[in-house]
Amino acid sequence: MGAFSSVWPQSEGAEGVIEPGEAVFTSSQAYAISSLSSGASSQSEISWISPKGNRVISLGSAQGQSAPAQLAWLGQRLYFAHFSSDAGHYIARLGQVTHIDSDPRVHWGPRIEQGRDTSLISDLAVNVAGPVLVWDEPVLGTARSQVKGYWAGKSASLKTSARGSYLLSEGNSDCDSPQLIAQAAGFYLSYLSYPRQNISAAGSSLVQEPLSLLKLRRLSKTGQPRGESLNINLQPLRILGFDMSFNTNKAQLIYWYYGGASNKLILASAEVGADGSIQRAQMQVEFPSAGSFALFDPGLTQEPLPTWILGPARNAGGFLAELNGSVIKPFESQSIFRGRFPLIRSSSELVLARPVGLGFELNLANCAVSADETNDISLKKSSQGASNSKN
Repeated sequence: MGAFSSVWPQSEGAEGVIEPGEAVFTSSQAYAISSLSSGASSQSEISWISPKGNRVISLGSAQGQSAPAQLAWLGQRLYFAHFSSDAGHYIARLGQVTHIDSDPRVHWGPRIEQGRDTSLISDLAVNVAGPVLVWDEPVLGTARSQVKGYWAGKSASLKTSARGSYLLSEGNSDCDSPQLIAQAAGFYLSYLSYPRQNISAAGSSLVQEPLSLLKLRRLSKTGQPRGESLNINLQPLRILGFDMSFNTNKAQLIYWYYGGASNKLILASAEVGADGSIQRAQMQVEFPSAGSFALFDPGLTQEPLPTWILGPARNAGGFLAELNGSVIKPFESQSIFRGRFPLIRSSSELVLARPVGLGFELNLANCAVSADETNDISLKKSSQGASNSKN
């Protein structure tokens, strides 16, 4: 299957640096990506990209502190969460785009005020009961944060007025950084929880990540908590980051931290079954300190394929591995990741982004795992395809 590339921005009014956001496949070789310009007037956009042509859908201005829109796709509808801030309050506006491949139409839904939150961390997912948005926000009068959620109703017709949000993390815990994925019976929510800590190095110039537990909690189809949360790591660790995916009816998680006698970077994984059983594994990795890992499930495919772990590096080949259950199988790095970072995967295809001037270049690459003894992943980018730019 061929590949195509495109240079962004493509809208006439784009100003400043264009920041790519999330991407979702809408069909084979067609995908949508959100972006945010950082000029005098920040503009939030969604672009639909395919070999047949591109469409740009404006979501209007994004006032104050903001981020590219969150995206989710289900049943020929593209759902989004558009962000802005006003008087110190972070605001999300939910909506959906219909007829994206022919005559795109934007339908706006509820406006959700997320409190005086400056983390800009939130996540959007959708199932047959409708989209759910999760975020973290500070608890007034305390030094704690909590994870909250909002269900926007049936997917065919979003509510136009916001109902109350609800608490998803444990009552008096300190939690942040939520991630959400949809599955047939509802959703999986993951987040970091910080146990009460004794500060024994007061006055030290060393800055360390706080000790944390990676939590996983099942939610109903309407985003309500079901049962207690699970501890993915058995003891608090100084977790640098984590990611979550869903494959073969199981939740898959990775997280990384410095540990062991030599204080090396450890990449740990876990697979959680529907019954709450957890399989765990870990390995030492060599990785630039400024990087992070990400999980990419097979996406739009009917055949069972393993999840990929990708660790992009701007100045070197990236880290690549397969995640089979909880077992991490690393492969050799590939030079195609030099200066690029992956956005979304579907089956054997991967969308890569690379900064170009004030915008970015998008490439749809065809990926194949070779069967030779080197266990190398070959990322083959076709030279065919058009390049479009309006500068």
